[in-house]
Order: sequence, then structure tokens, then C-alpha cells
Amino acid sequence: MYVSIASRTGGRKYLSIVHGYRDENGKVRKKTIRSLGYLDELEKEYEDPIAHFKSVAKEMDTQRKQETSGYDLCINQQEKLSVGTDNMKNFGYAALSKIYHELELDSFLKNRQRHTEDAFDANAVLQALTYLKIVAPAADSTFFIDRELFFEKNSGTEDEFYQGLMFLYHLKHPLHSWINEHITKTGMREDTMVYYSIHNYCSPSHVIRIGVFTDRALMPVTYDLFPCTSNYTSTYRPNFPEIKKRFHMKRMITVSNKAVNNGDNIWKILNTPTQDGYIFNIPAHSADRELKQYILKDDGYEWVGEDYKRKSRTYSRLIDITQEDGRIISKVIKEKQVIFYSEKYAKRAKDSLLDGYHILLTSECEESDDSIIEMYRGLWKAEKAFHLTKQQLEARPSCISVHDFIEIHLLSCFTAMVLMRILQRKAKDRYSIAQLKYSLTRANCIHIQENLYLFSYYDEVLQTLTEVTGVPFSQKILPLGEIKQLLANTKK
Repeated sequence: MYVSIASRTGGRKYLSIVHGYRDENGKVRKKTIRSLGYLDELEKEYEDPIAHFKSVAKEMDTQRKQETSGYDLCINQQEKLSVGTDNMKNFGYAALSKIYHELELDSFLKNRQRHTEDAFDANAVLQALTYLKIVAPAADSTFFIDRELFFEKNSGTEDEFYQGLMFLYHLKHPLHSWINEHITKTGMREDTMVYYSIHNYCSPSHVIRIGVFTDRALMPVTYDLFPCTSNYTSTYRPNFPEIKKRFHMKRMITVSNKAVNNGDNIWKILNTPTQDGYIFNIPAHSADRELKQYILKDDGYEWVGEDYKRKSRTYSRLIDITQEDGRIISKVIKEKQVIFYSEKYAKRAKDSLLDGYHILLTSECEESDDSIIEMYRGLWKAEKAFHLTKQQLEARPSCISVHDFIEIHLLSCFTAMVLMRILQRKAKDRYSIAQLKYSLTRANCIHIQENLYLFSYYDEVLQTLTEVTGVPFSQKILPLGEIKQLLANTKK
């Protein structure tokens, strides 16, 4: 607060105590808190009115800033909203910003853009893309516009923003290496075993395959994108030796659906220098007669609750292998067969007695049934995290090709997945990714008056995130200046 001296008719000076603030658009505004009167009249009462009321204004401002002080709100019932008004901002991304800057991704991007003459801010672009993936996943087609959801000032034109996207696309591999190094430094990387899961994406014009690498704690390591061809055997495995070397990987477990469950792939996996392993799912209806009989026998099942059961056995299986000269030979391998049944899935399709049953074939004979099932479930968790829809492809900016858009989409998905998994680990895995996303998405505030924002949601998850990130989510009302300071603190 300060003393305002305004000139009035006849040259007289009028004093008032004014509160200066910035509105939701960052523009300087002021509000009269107390009208004091004309200077010549005040001089009859005070020896130095200006000095006196400057002291008063300072005391009033100190009192206003105290935690126990409140805010005087004056709501005009006649005030109307204009078309296009959107007073809501998300604050949940502050927790994501904390992790983003702990990984020093801002330094990584600024260093690589330092010697360019480009006008875009690659760091701002990646943050906007990544945070929107988490707190506003439906914003993919309008991510340039939807940056307004955050408090950071949007700089640059739409063209510059899309130039920033292409800049990020070419940094995929070094960015992954940077993230891996920083996760390793924190002690969160559990690389005694790496899982490699495979997913297909189909659109009217593109059919692609993505291989996602995660460590034993389901922390993302990297991903590789390659086109689908008729020869699945030769294309499902990317350049494993190079990837293993780059990320210092040890033993690897390939997790996939039935398409890669053939003798050649299995033999290649088992005979790598690190003796890698696999977990493959096959549909129950495609199992051989003996396995179907084993599935339908009640013997050996352990029930968990009333609608879920599982059992397993170690079994010797004959596989066919193609030699370099084209000859087919047979080899015997020992693998574990894990069978689990869920009433929930059985109700979805009632075509046969085998509905609801799942079969997992694995080289990991010493792992528990639950551990193998959980590893397999990580396949669809990763697939969901990297999900790409036809609508997203159709809504992509015309200046970006389908292939480049897919690459950019996957890069932002990967970064978002890393941030969320680190948050989850910091919270001691008490909450699922879905629970974390729900709370961060609902941690919103709305501009109510002057530079004041009202927060409307707080739960146990946000309470925990406050403990692990230092971001205070329990405040009910905060001025814009304090919000920006809190966000600045996440970047230190």
C-alpha cells in the first residue's frame, strides 16, 4: 500500500491510501483503500500529512500481509461474465514443476538452445506439453491455447511454439539419457532387471510399433519407435545392444502379447549374453488341448476373494527354431505357465468355458505368480500411458506431419510418465498414478477479485504431495504474487 497524491480542480492535492496489485492478466491495477482528504486541510491537523500517512499505509500493508489477516471481498451482484471468460487456473502442476526442475530439464534444454537464434522457448514448450498431458489430457489438439491453464506467461507466437515442438523431437535420445542419469543419481533407478513391452498403434495412414523400456520399479527408461512390417520376428526387437549400452542395462525381460510368442524370438531372448527372459500372454482359446484341460481343472487354484483365482506349473515345451540356412530344428525349453481367472472379465464375453482365463508363459520360473502377473499388468499400464487416439492424429497442427506428431506425443507422454512415477515413489507408492492425476487435475483455483484466487479442492493425496514436494496445497485464498513465488520456489 502507498499514499496516492492526485491533482484535483483548482490545483488542490487529494490524498488517499491505495493498494496496488496485478490482475489475472499481469496488468497493474490499484484500489483505493482509504480516502484521506485534501492536503491543505490535512496540514491543519498534521505537521507533515504525507509522511504521517505513508507510515500509516506501511502499517496497514504489514497487517494485511500477516497470516492472520483476512481479505475484504466485495462482490458486485450485477457483474456479468463476457464471452470467452475463463477464470480458472490449475495449481496442481506445481508438484510436477518441482520434479521437472529436480531433474534439471530446464538446464538441459537451455544449454542446447543457447547457441541457436530461434525465438521459441523449448523449456516452456516441454513443460506445457508435459503438464497438459497430466492435468488436461483432452487438450492435445489445442495445446497452444490451453497453456492459459497455467500461471506462466505465454511468450511467443503459435508458429514459434510449433517450431519448439520440432526442436524437442530431435532431442529425444539425449533427453532420455539425461533423465536416466538424474534418476540414477537419486537412487530411484532399479536396473537389476529391465522390462521391454511392445504396443501397436494403428491409424488409417500409419501402423507403428513402440517398445517401452521400464526398470523393475516400473520407472520409465526409454522407448523405441519403429514401423510394423509383415516380418514381426525381425522388427519387434530394436537395437538392443546399443540401447543396453547407452542406458547401462543389465538383464532384460520382454513382456508382450501373443504376436512375439514364437520359437525364434524366445531362443534369441534366452541366448543373449545376459540371458534375458520373457513374459508372453496367449489367449486361452488358442492354447493346445492339454493346456486347456489343465486350465479347466479346479485342482491347484488359489482363490483371492470371491472372483479371482490363480495357479501355475513349470512345464517343458518344444519350440521350433529357424537356422541360418533355413532349416527348422526343435529345442526343449523349461517355462512357467501362470493361469489366472477374473470373474469381471468373464462377464464381458460369454462365448466359452475359457472366458475370463488368462495364460502367461514365462522364463522366470523362480518368480512368484503374483510378481509375474504384476509384471504383465505393467504392459497395459505403459500402453495406457502412451495411448494415441485417431482424434488426436486428426486434430494435429497441419504444419506437423503424422510421424513427427506421433514422436512429439510419445516424448511428452514419456516425460509425463517419468514425473508421475517419481511423484509416486516419493509418496512411498501409497497412491496409484490415477489417484495422483485425479488430485492434481482437481487442484484448481479461480480468480475472484483483484489479484486474489480461491482454491476449492484438497484431499489426502495433496496433503501427502505437500509433504514430499513442499508445495502448500491447503491454502484457501492466495494473492497472485504469492502463487507466483510458490511456483518460483519449485524451480530452485
